[in-house]
Amino acid sequence: MLQDADRSRVPFYIFHQKIIVLTGWWLLRFSLHSLIEFGAIFAITVAGWSLFYDIGRRINWLRPVIWLRRETKFAPTANTVPPLRR
Repeated sequence: MLQDADRSRVPFYIFHQKIIVLTGWWLLRFSLHSLIEFGAIFAITVAGWSLFYDIGRRINWLRPVIWLRRETKFAPTANTVPPLRR
């Protein structure tokens, strides 16, 4: 879990601001109390970032967008196949 958090810190830093600004702009029209706005912005930012990172991690061609290496598919070789037990 800590390794995932470490890998996600740079894309989080870049993309969370966009989520915060768009959410704040969208909430302006509702004239909510500041504590309610803060809670909504916080919840939407956490949910939006979690969803974005999870989708980006699962779809191989999106992995570079969130600064992860693409997963390579390779055929097993003689060194990677365990020997048969008898």
